[in-house]
Amino acid sequence: MRISTTVGIYLVFLCPAAMAQTAQFKCPKPNTVVEYADGGVATWQSAGSNYCQIHTKQSNGSEQVSYWFAPTFGIRDSSAGSYASQVKPWTFWPLAVGKKFTGQFSGAGNTPGYQGTWDDTAVVERFEKVVTKAGTFDAFVVTKKEQALSHNYKSTSTAWYAPEPGVIVKYTFTDNQGINRSSEAIAITQ
Repeated sequence: MRISTTVGIYLVFLCPAAMAQTAQFKCPKPNTVVEYADGGVATWQSAGSNYCQIHTKQSNGSEQVSYWFAPTFGIRDSSAGSYASQVKPWTFWPLAVGKKFTGQFSGAGNTPGYQGTWDDTAVVERFEKVVTKAGTFDAFVVTKKEQALSHNYKSTSTAWYAPEPGVIVKYTFTDNQGINRSSEAIAITQ
């Protein structure tokens, strides 16, 4: 009886934290800067009702303003309104392990002047501790698979989203066009 009582106490007090972990939508403080090992920089600018505006500088030097709705759901500002109205990515919140999201978008993609139709499916795979050069974070691991219906394109992106400080601290991206990127945060300034 004593062993089962000890196991019961362990399950009640220690396991629920991982099993019941959720995260509500929030944007980090304006001017929070995340520097990544690949040379990319994300500067969180402002918050809307269901998105965060981010200025990003890619490792190749290109810059853009994006709207971030949830881990793996971000799009250039020129397409954000149409994307948001069709996909409704804010409904992915609150994040919880096992939560799944699907949506479809038709319109201009992230490549200027390109039109298409894409299916997006995302799932919160797990909640884990991740160690990066910027520190150790409790993070939701979110994977999104995107498939074009209008042309031959597939991609998989995974983001480690740390509710504190509210940013992506690690990511990977691959597609069937030969792009294979991954990076981690090396510095976070708030």
